[in-house]
Amino acid sequence: MSHLPIIARFAPPVTETQVAQVEALAVELSQTQELDLDETLRPLAGTEWPDAPELHIDDQSDISSLALPYDTSYIQDRARIRASTGDVVACNRAPTPGYEDYCRDHLKLGSVEWLSPEAQGHPRNLASHTWTSRSVRRELIHAARAKGLRTIHPLMGSQQTWLLALLLHRASRRPIQVLAPPPRLARWVNDKTEFAKTVTALFGAASLPLFADGTSLALISRHVKDIAAAYAHVGLKLPDSAGGAGILVVSSRRFRSKSLDAVADDMKKLVRAIGWRSGERLLVSGWESAVLASPSVQVWIPPGRDLPPPVVEGIFEQTIEGTRYEFVGTRPASFAPAVTALIVTRCWLMAFLYQLLGYVGRCSFDLVLTGNSREDCRPVLIECNGRWGGTSLPMTLMHRLFRGDPPAYIVRTITVRGLARIGFNTLLEHLGDDLLDLRTGLGRLVIFNPARIATRSGLSYIALGESDDQSRRWAEEEVPRRLRELTCGDARAPKLGLR
Repeated sequence: MSHLPIIARFAPPVTETQVAQVEALAVELSQTQELDLDETLRPLAGTEWPDAPELHIDDQSDISSLALPYDTSYIQDRARIRASTGDVVACNRAPTPGYEDYCRDHLKLGSVEWLSPEAQGHPRNLASHTWTSRSVRRELIHAARAKGLRTIHPLMGSQQTWLLALLLHRASRRPIQVLAPPPRLARWVNDKTEFAKTVTALFGAASLPLFADGTSLALISRHVKDIAAAYAHVGLKLPDSAGGAGILVVSSRRFRSKSLDAVADDMKKLVRAIGWRSGERLLVSGWESAVLASPSVQVWIPPGRDLPPPVVEGIFEQTIEGTRYEFVGTRPASFAPAVTALIVTRCWLMAFLYQLLGYVGRCSFDLVLTGNSREDCRPVLIECNGRWGGTSLPMTLMHRLFRGDPPAYIVRTITVRGLARIGFNTLLEHLGDDLLDLRTGLGRLVIFNPARIATRSGLSYIALGESDDQSRRWAEEEVPRRLRELTCGDARAPKLGLR
């Protein structure tokens, strides 16, 4: 129930002119877009962050099933990273045996209560299941009435999460607030097409790749042919895609010599592969080829009527692998001062815009750096992730474990053939003294998201070191070797999954 450590590591060198431009755009968007809360939900908007018990619930119901068609409920237990003594964590799956003891004893994250509603329908609809389960509903009402539960702190501002807050408020007759953006604003922030339009409005067309969108195959094919003339690769993206799903990158050579009709015939097959249907929007963009790095900027937008400024907490370098550009890990990044200043300034201005529109909580911005060198490069904003994710959660965990001053570390997710048949406690025994234990101060590995072990035969972990090279060696060599010893299997980067 204590606040998460929110640490401002980067001060944006913004100007009064830039701030005024953002304020003007916020007024325009407020008049042209429906982004605010419905009247019935407005009393639930977080205006402070009280030191009181919270419900941590990673409901994914607003992530399109077309963009992410498979079950991703195995990441719900990552909400434990945010929870402290007195808090409640809700997951469709029962907590992995041994994980709560590990978090409480090894990592000293306090003792929390777990609620496990049965999935009635798609497991992604966790907030709905939490209320329709009678026993869980009773526990929540009791927590609000007798234990001081006042805040729902979700993965993202989904409609079902806000509805859960409203129902809990009415049933308990206690004040409940949501530490997340309004649902319509959350969807708009996560929409890749709207993001591209907003970036263009603030920073100009040169700040991101050429893009266009359409809802018909004929218009999309025209955009593909035009963009293929200017880029070596064309990106096709469902606007609400997540975790690398719903994205396809195609060589421009495939389209350049074809007629528009032939491109349309080809596109029929391609768009089927990412689940696009006629009448829905599809974003077509140039795909940057000469990529030097893929930064991710982690931002916290605090609640408050006086609008305390957004906090830029970290800049990370993402590890992206495979032809479908899967996210498999991340580590704190260091770039040239001028590059860092430009990245921080633009991401802060975007976050400030979102704040003026009513956004609260965690968000991150993904970029690519293009050019000849990391010292002389062009930052290109790609998308916003208006939610907690695979970079912000481990970052926050490291801030909690090391009081805001962590050692060098790398976050990594791998799959290991045979790991699914190994229990979590057996894994802990095998890794032994290599696991970080705050009771002794020893160890160099932290495990999180244990449900991935049983469901995906995968492991998410943080490798610590006295240097970047040492943490990289442990993350990429020692841990896979130790897991192969345990399973007699092979270790590799995971297939596509939600960050």
